[in-house]
Amino acid sequence: MNVSLGKYQTAVEKSLNHISRERIIARIWQKDHTVWRNDPTEISNRLGWLDCLEVTKKSFTEINSFVEEVRNKVLQLLF
Repeated sequence: MNVSLGKYQTAVEKSLNHISRERIIARIWQKDHTVWRNDPTEISNRLGWLDCLEVTKKSFTEINSFVEEVRNKVLQLLF
């Protein structure tokens, strides 16, 4: 599928080439704050979303236990 972006085509292609050449996506996944700034102060604490799935997976047992506990309490109240 070929899509024309009209007057934005050149700017988009230039940006995509930059992203590829500078390995931007890989660097973001590596939590490389220099993608945005040399100073990590403001950026580093905003990259936690990158590994939120792994962090959440570690809590699945606890979360499921809590859900089951709440479910049982609700059923007790209803019946």
